[in-house]
Amino acid sequence: MPKINFITVLFLLSFCGLIAQDAQLLQWATQGAVSNEEYYEEIPFRYIDGYIFIDIVQHNKPYNFLFDTGAEATLIDRSIIDEFDYKQLGVSNISGPIIKNQGINTIVLDSIHIATLNFVNIGAVAIDLTPLKKKFCNNVYGVIGSTLLKKSNWQIDYANRIIRIATTISRFKISDTATKLPTFLPSKGWGTEAVEVSIDGIATKFEIDTGNGRSKIVAHPSQFKRLLKINKKSTVPYGFAKAPTDYRILTKKIEMGNLELLGQELDLLNDVGQHQLLGNRFFENFLVTLDWKNHFLYLEEKRAIAPNELIDFELRFAPDFQNHNITVLNGVKAFVKKNKIEKGAVLIKVNDTDLSGFSDEEFCRFWNESWQEVLKGHSMDIILTQHSKKKILTLTKKQLVAK
Repeated sequence: MPKINFITVLFLLSFCGLIAQDAQLLQWATQGAVSNEEYYEEIPFRYIDGYIFIDIVQHNKPYNFLFDTGAEATLIDRSIIDEFDYKQLGVSNISGPIIKNQGINTIVLDSIHIATLNFVNIGAVAIDLTPLKKKFCNNVYGVIGSTLLKKSNWQIDYANRIIRIATTISRFKISDTATKLPTFLPSKGWGTEAVEVSIDGIATKFEIDTGNGRSKIVAHPSQFKRLLKINKKSTVPYGFAKAPTDYRILTKKIEMGNLELLGQELDLLNDVGQHQLLGNRFFENFLVTLDWKNHFLYLEEKRAIAPNELIDFELRFAPDFQNHNITVLNGVKAFVKKNKIEKGAVLIKVNDTDLSGFSDEEFCRFWNESWQEVLKGHSMDIILTQHSKKKILTLTKKQLVAK
């Protein structure tokens, strides 16, 4: 996976030279408002494989959008751009880890509707989102990003699968016991906000990223060299031959304001670049309230966050919904080296299930339902194929670090 949320990387690449002056870019990113004067709205969301999806309705047609606080801009797929009234600002060529050499249009949406709310003059990007077909089961026609989200206050209720939107946070129910954390904007004055997190005594800022659906907490190994040294016994190296090593660490203590979590997993991934991310797998334990105007994040714990144990299989997999494949994403380095497994090796059989010949619907159902049952088991018999050769292996769920 090039990045937990590759969209942010895409933006950083695309904005280089996109608009000549910082002031113009700041105006594009921060303009806009909600035209409703006073409002409180509740909308359902779909929580699928660690990602949040909501419906945007234009001309009475619903479109599936990703809800992504880590995306610096709102995205509209070119296939539906004519459903919106907009002003075009410019065109730029980009090259990212998934989307190659594509021209994008920076635009300002006259309006975009979420339930009964009308967001006006929103900076956005018109782009071909076809590459997302690999990443998600259902077609994604857009991404609700920072340029829209900052125009209102939001509460994410993971337990009840509801997003609340309001004029002021006083409209939300926030417990007195909720942890209140200040959030920090990038120096450019717009984009993804972050909170300070202390991990085993190392304090640094992590972005609030609901576009990260795979890991609780993720950063680049270079940011935590000292942690790798002092936590050797609770660190598992991951990776492939002739590739940088990734790590999974069982941390001792994570602190965020008055919130203290013991024994939590931290993923250190080279492909995340300079980003440090808190994702849905972390936030799903809380009622999350986002006060963008005053720059505060409220976290009200809704279920006990038990220490992780790093009990897992030797390989980690990822789906490719476009090609109906499950591929090797990463693996314990010693196991991968011993069995000469390469990144992207395709899983063609697990236990008694042949994974070939699935329709779209069948593959989605297998990944979201049957695969989750496989992961609950203590072992799995698999057949991989790479370079047209098969590898027959048994994976065993085990304690990856010593207690």
